Formats: sequence, structure tokens, C-alpha cells
Amino acid sequence: MFFTSTNSATAAIAVSYGVGGFLLLWRGRSRSRPCRRVFYSMAWMFLSLSLESAAFLSQDFLPPTLYLLLGFIPLAFGLSGLSVILKQIQLGGAILRNAPGGVILLRLGKGQHLQVEACSDAATRDMGQNSWASFLDFKIPCANSINPLDEGRSLREAVTEVMATGKEIHGQEIHRGATEKQSGCWTLQDIVRINSSHALVSWSNISALKRAQFRYQKLANVDPLTKAFNRNILERLGSIPFAGVIVVDLNQFKSVNDTFGHKEGDLLLKKMASRLWTEIASQDRLIRMGGDEFVILVRSFNGLAELQAIAKRIHKTLQHPYELTCGGTVKMDASLGIAQRGHGGIDKLLKAGDLAMYSAKNAGGGVEIWSEALERKELRRKRIEQALRDLRGNHDSQMTLQYQPIVSLHNRKHICGMEALVRWNHPTLGAISPGEFIPIAESSREICHISDWVLVRVMRRCRLFSGIPVSVNLSPWDLEQIGFAESFKSMCDRFGISPGDIALEVTERPVRDFPFKHYSDSLRMLGSLGVSLKVDDFGVGEASPGRLMESAWADVKIDASLVPFRRSDKRKLAICSALITLVKSFSIHATVEGIETEEQAAIAKELGADAGQGYLFARPMDLEDALHWIKKRT
Repeated sequence: MFFTSTNSATAAIAVSYGVGGFLLLWRGRSRSRPCRRVFYSMAWMFLSLSLESAAFLSQDFLPPTLYLLLGFIPLAFGLSGLSVILKQIQLGGAILRNAPGGVILLRLGKGQHLQVEACSDAATRDMGQNSWASFLDFKIPCANSINPLDEGRSLREAVTEVMATGKEIHGQEIHRGATEKQSGCWTLQDIVRINSSHALVSWSNISALKRAQFRYQKLANVDPLTKAFNRNILERLGSIPFAGVIVVDLNQFKSVNDTFGHKEGDLLLKKMASRLWTEIASQDRLIRMGGDEFVILVRSFNGLAELQAIAKRIHKTLQHPYELTCGGTVKMDASLGIAQRGHGGIDKLLKAGDLAMYSAKNAGGGVEIWSEALERKELRRKRIEQALRDLRGNHDSQMTLQYQPIVSLHNRKHICGMEALVRWNHPTLGAISPGEFIPIAESSREICHISDWVLVRVMRRCRLFSGIPVSVNLSPWDLEQIGFAESFKSMCDRFGISPGDIALEVTERPVRDFPFKHYSDSLRMLGSLGVSLKVDDFGVGEASPGRLMESAWADVKIDASLVPFRRSDKRKLAICSALITLVKSFSIHATVEGIETEEQAAIAKELGADAGQGYLFARPMDLEDALHWIKKRT
């Protein structure tokens, strides 16, 4: 019988190999090209074995050589495919080993155990002396990943999650090594799931890029002159809970630049920042807001008293003399504003500190603490400033002039002059004293518009005073205007009066401190026109006899706060006597302000004063009352 038991088994094998080969061909057609090549190679091998088995069964019908030849053809195809596959595997291995970044192929075994099946040479180098287990178990420190969900997870946990959920991870920044982010190793990592049991982890070393980013951030956020942070850093520090702020500003820093040059000014700022660095804690932040203004963000302190003590210590340090490269030293004062954190963020904290600093600056320097009362005061100040701007060109609607006489102490019937005083009655703010709105007008430069209005009003009415000179108070900002003296002369010609009919009063403080360029020139030109120049409020601060020599002052008015009420007030008596003696030594007329009693008038006369002004003689009056008062006296 042809089909024996052996033949039956051989036939079954031939059929199985044939069916298997055709199934592999059919399944391989829908695969990717590399997988299809594997399927087709195996299919040809199966078909070759099927044909070889058929040759064994059919040796009585066809020559065995034919079957062997028919079997060799698919075998050749299969071996050729396997050769290509082996070359591709070798090429893939070479690519994997020589990949520029780290690459590891992981297999997920039983019990969620990860095993490294292949890796690149770069991965081996990055691993260093560590084992693969410790490399996989490295936990990403907090804030070292751009994805907050990755913080505190190990690579093993991340791969396991990717395998379970299929959600791949791309672009994960990881920092390894040093504590400081500027050093150590930065990598950009991807985790990809290949199939149910394999995952590919790849990363590239971006340390050079990150260091370049840090350098750029440093250039963008650090002031190149003082090495302090600049205001750009505030955006990054907004989420940090700083407990308080100290705002620091140097007083009269502009005078250093104007006198010694910007190079010396920059050097002074560097030394100032160096002193500030030594006075703050390591967790605090020093920020240069611009110019000579610095901000210190304090991370923690025990109560407002400690913050105030820190500010006072800084203030004392900044008052020490600064040495200049051009020779000599300069002593600077500073204004500091402090505020502690409330319910607002860092913007409100800075606003409160800035408010306190400007309050300290207006007071002449020192340390000021923010308070609600201070904020109300600043709100009123801003309302007054805005009201002054709204009043520009329309001062007649709210402002008026009053006149107070200046009387000779030797003959009280002799009127030395009349001082024009501005009064402001705002429709909503009410009556605002000159002591409140004049400093605001000076700081906002609105004082020049007010002075122009006063000069026009006084010159228009000057003839009514029958030759008595009328004094007008000027701000140093008026005298700083280019061509002020020429403009003043033109106004006199316009109203048909002599420049000598007007006296101009300037406070002593601006004469001493303001480093203006045209101020002194304006004074000299006004003096040459025959204008009577007076120093107002003399003695409030440090007396400046040298300054009194620089201009042709006709009169010096001793400030009312220095006039003794009685002879028993020995200190004021000595100060007033010294000032009058100083003024008279320059052959300048001396006037004492604020005389309210006969005893004060007698004391001023005994000390050598020429004239007096105050409530004893007359209060400020409207034009009609002032003219009536003059008529009665003469």
C-alpha cells in the first residue's frame, strides 16, 4: 500500500508546512516593511520544507531532483531574507550603540520587573559608576522637571506607568548631579511604548543649552553695573512669599553726576550696592529698580521692629563717606521706606514701600514706615497734584492773592514792602495751605505756572501800591528756566513798570542744595536789572555764608521759627543774634519774620534787625484791605 503510517506523517508535515507558509505570506502583507520581510522569509522556509516533504512522498512519480530543486528555490528566498534581516539587526545595533544621546530598550517582565535588553554607549557613559537598578530608581527632585506631575517619580515608575496607560512622555527635562541648577547634567527625556512588553527610553544631553539659558537669564535679570537683580526678576519672584520690603533711594544723587561726572556716579552706585549686599541675609533679594533706587525683598523677620532696625542699620551704612577716584570723598544721605506684607501681593508690597520712601524723601531723608494714614496722606497729595494740573491756565478761578506788609523796626510808619501770598480754595478739597500745596507744586513742576500767574497779577496791580515794592516768592525751578531773566524784563516792559518795583524772594534751602545749571546765572542777570533779591526763611538748615557772597542779595529774612518769644529764651536769642550779625557783616538788609508781640519786635530791633513782618503789624490782606491799610499808615 502506498500510504503507510510513515507516509501519512510525512504528508501531514508537508501539508502543515505548506499551510503555515501561505499563512505567513498572507499575514505578512499587512505588516510594516521590516516585519513583512521577516514574515516572507519564514514563509519561504516553510514552503521549502513542505516541498522537501512532498519530494519524499512523490519519489515514485517525479524525479527527487525536481522536488529538491523546487524546495531549494523558496529556501534560497528564505535565506536571502534572513541575511537581510541579520544585516538590518546589525545596522540597528550599530545605530543604537552610536546614538548621540542615551537610549535603552527595556522589557517588562513578570512582577513589573524591568530588564535592560539593549542600550547605547552614551547611556552607559551617562550611567557612570551606577548600576542600572540605581539609574532606574533615581527620583526626579522637586522643581527639576517642567512637568509637575513628574516630580518625585523614578524612571522605573514613569516607564511602568507608560506601559500600563500607553500615555507616552515627551520633552521631560531632568536635572541630575549638582544641587545648583547651573551645573550638573540636564537631559531631555522621552519614554515610548513599543509593545505590551517593551519600552524605549531616550534622552539627549542639553546641559550646554541649559547653561546658555542660565547665562541669558542672568544677563536679562541682573544689572550689569551693580550685580544686583533688575526689575525683570519681579515676574519670577511674584510667587515667593516675601515678608517685607525696604525701598532705598539716595538723596541728591544727581548732584554727583553733575559735579563729578557719570563715571563717578556709576562707581558710587557700585559701592552703594556693595554696602547693601553686606547688610542683607542670603535668602533676601537686592533689586535695582533704576537710577539710584534699590529694593530689598526680605524673606523673613520677627516683627516690624526688626525690619525697622535693619532699615536703620542700612541707612547708617549708606551715610558713611564714599571715596571717589578723582580724589576726595562725598557724603550721601538716603531715604528708606519699609512695609510688611499684608493681604496683597508683591506689587502692593512694592507700592507701599515706595510710598513710604517718598514720604521719607519729602521729610529730608531717613526711614519711614508705611501706614494707612501715610497712604491717605499720599492719596490727598495725588489729588492735590492732579488738581494743580487741572488748574493750569485757569488759576483765577480758584486762587487769590493776599498781601502782608514788611515794616521798619526803627520807624513803623515806614513800609519797606508788601509780600504777595498765594491762597487756594479748592471746590472739593477746601482751603489748602501754601505749606501743603507749594512743595507738591515744586515736585510736579507746576510751580512755574503758579509763579507766572502771580507775577502777572502783581505787575498788573503794582502801580496801586504807590512805589512800595511788592515781593513775589519764586521757586528755584523758576530761576532754572532758560531765559527767565529776559522773560521777566519783557513782562515789566509790557506792564510799564521798573524791575526795581518788584522784589523776588527765594528760600534758603534751594540756594544751598540744588545743583541747577541756570539758577545762579538767572540771579546774576536779575540783579543786574535792578531787581531786589531776597533770601527767604534763612536759618532753617545749615547757614551758607559762602552762597550769600555769590549773588547780590539785598535782603535776608530770618525764619520765624528762630525768633525768640521772650528774652529768657537764651538759645533762640543766641541763634537769632548770630544770624543777624552774619547778615549785617555782608552789608545786607536783615528782616525778621513771624513777629507777633511787642517784646519780639523789641528783641529784633536790639539785635540789629532792620525790618519785621508778622501778625503784630498786620495779617495777610486782600488787595482792597491792603491798599486801605497803606493809606491809613501814610
